[in-house]
Amino acid sequence: MFRTTASYFPRIGLKREYKQNLESYWEKKISKEEFVSNMQEIQKHRLDVYSKSGLDYIVCNDFTYYDFMLDLSFMFGCIPERFSHIQDELDLYFAMARGDSKAQAQEMTKWFDTNYHYIVPEFDGHFELKNNTVLKNWLEDKKLGYDTTPVIIGPFTFISLGKINDNNKWLKPSQTKEFRSLLLNVAKQYNALLIQLQENGVRRICFDEPAFVLDYDKSFLKDIFDAYEIVKKNIFLDITLNSYYESLSYFNEIIENINFDTLGLDFTFRENVENVIKFGLPKDKKLQIGLIGTRHPFKDNLNEAKQLVELCLKKLSLSSDQMILSTAGPLMHLPVSLELENFDPKISNKLLFAKEKLQHLNLLKNILNGRSDYDFSDEQLEKDENYEETLLTIKNLNPKRAHPFKLRYIEQVKSLNLPKFPTTTIGSFPQTKELRQKRSQFISGKISESEYNQYINDQIKYIVKLQEDLGIDVLVHGEFERSDMVEFFAQKLEGFLCTKHGWVISYGSRAIRPPIIYGKVKRTKPMTIKEIVYAQSLTKKPLKGMLTGPITILNWSFTRPNVPKEVIAYEIALALKEEVMDLQKANIKIIQIDEPAFREGLPLKESKKKDYLEFASKIFRFVVEDVDKLTQIHTHMCYSEFDEIVNYIYEMDADCISIEASRSKGDIISSFEKFKYDHAIGLGVWDIHSPRVPSVEEMLEIAERSFMYIDKNLFWINPDCGLKTRKYEEVIPSLKNMIEAAKILRKKYGEKIEVVL
Repeated sequence: MFRTTASYFPRIGLKREYKQNLESYWEKKISKEEFVSNMQEIQKHRLDVYSKSGLDYIVCNDFTYYDFMLDLSFMFGCIPERFSHIQDELDLYFAMARGDSKAQAQEMTKWFDTNYHYIVPEFDGHFELKNNTVLKNWLEDKKLGYDTTPVIIGPFTFISLGKINDNNKWLKPSQTKEFRSLLLNVAKQYNALLIQLQENGVRRICFDEPAFVLDYDKSFLKDIFDAYEIVKKNIFLDITLNSYYESLSYFNEIIENINFDTLGLDFTFRENVENVIKFGLPKDKKLQIGLIGTRHPFKDNLNEAKQLVELCLKKLSLSSDQMILSTAGPLMHLPVSLELENFDPKISNKLLFAKEKLQHLNLLKNILNGRSDYDFSDEQLEKDENYEETLLTIKNLNPKRAHPFKLRYIEQVKSLNLPKFPTTTIGSFPQTKELRQKRSQFISGKISESEYNQYINDQIKYIVKLQEDLGIDVLVHGEFERSDMVEFFAQKLEGFLCTKHGWVISYGSRAIRPPIIYGKVKRTKPMTIKEIVYAQSLTKKPLKGMLTGPITILNWSFTRPNVPKEVIAYEIALALKEEVMDLQKANIKIIQIDEPAFREGLPLKESKKKDYLEFASKIFRFVVEDVDKLTQIHTHMCYSEFDEIVNYIYEMDADCISIEASRSKGDIISSFEKFKYDHAIGLGVWDIHSPRVPSVEEMLEIAERSFMYIDKNLFWINPDCGLKTRKYEEVIPSLKNMIEAAKILRKKYGEKIEVVL
């Protein structure tokens, strides 16, 4: 009989209960006891969803107060010395993620090729099982009547995604000679963890090893095998080894050398299917196959899933008892449920959010177990369009700016009257409670459009004056009319569906509502002109037109799995190209086209990266190729590893790029050590994802480190990211410090930009 499992059901809650609880605790509106009790209620609800969805193997330990990688760091004693002043455990946990007045938060970066951000572990070689939170979570669920299977990020993924200080430089462990010792040492703590689970009656566990799909060096295989020997010593638990997001690397070596009971694979990647058929499985092993997609909200084809199951049964000589059906990956990348949405039935009938995906998985199980007379004709997809002509058009694109960068930049600096080390912000300013209430009142019809527009104009007027008073050189309009940098454009373009409650966590309590691209994307009218032009009319200083780039809109939206992503990106780019030209016609001299998801879409396999990067940089150039040489083009990227993509960022040919640098203390600048980046660059000197106010000295330290590789005449001063989530009491003093840092640098290195052709 076929059985099912799934993990990481969204913790945000249908009405964002998780976010509300976290932020209430951080703002000291509730006690620690209330906070913990509320979190337990949210977890109870998640378990109830699992149970009512018919899952046979319900997991635990897939719920976290902030981040599951942070949970491992905390559990294994990987706590940086700078937090030693904090005694309370919960305060310490959150300080590691968010920082406090005395210590900077740990680095945060993207989780594989998703929009989830994790807290990067900092290793010093010492690991100690401080408290077994996995066991604690299992025991709590047991009290509620659930026999759960703990799911744990495996040792290879944990170590691979951390960093270690090597001669005052933070490096990935795989870049140092310490990798093996780190992996084997932490394996001992995993073993101690499993022994405690075993002694308390746990029967099954699942190690998630998404890093097993990466193209790591084959020499690490021995380290992995030795680590798992240590992990498994004196352990008799039933162990699932699970991977997702891509096909398993070194398939045959892994299945032959790691002692597991069940192998979990993401079957949305055909190579996994081919490898299972080619190499088979060791005798008496089970196969957990991920058939229900978790990276898109469209209905999965159950007929195709059934055929894959039947193929494995036949080729591998497996029984149904040896096969576990599952989602292809973590459910946390999907919104909670369609329950509160009010879509056109013609569209909603094609959609599934996380709760409905579980129901779809249960339906597949019932079909295979002969308990459903499901009519497969009901899932006939609409006839796919022929995209060959569009793909050929895209292939033949060769966009480029008419003038070389330095010629453009010299004339732009004169035209804009920019000083050395120009200061700016990334785009958004705080979205206050009052602003959110006004937006809600407008949407619900409680205030008129003219009243709402007047309120937005008042906010724009305030923020322009604030920036002028602070002495910022290049201003922004604050983006008060925008709920989200992607959703705003989705609401203006044809072909998008926006949700009311489709929240997905990006990091901590920060959640976004990814729009759903269900049709052809078209621009029918200007999207940003009104607010930008009004803001520019209030000041003589240059003010940036703010757009979200085609790759970010693509990657931060849900797309149809049967449409080539290049086609969708091209449609978005056409719309943005029209908007760029309209901004230029309106005499907007600086246009910023944000691409924070540029690297996020980077395929995990080396063989697929080049095509993606070439396309991503080309489609950006396509958007801006027709602008005048005096129109300065900016872009922004955040919390990414730039080493392998810096040359493609250069090929975007933006006049200025702003990137994160504060959490990594400027270490990210090493990406530019080998590649001479001779365009303007703004390294973020202020971590806006933390509530702390950085000092002038901290900002200067990052800037001075950057001058080793970046020309001072091309260096901008700015925060890491937009200020939407921060409060004015944090923003204003931080901006004052940023301006003071720029003044100090000008006094030391001169006031005038000197760019030599």
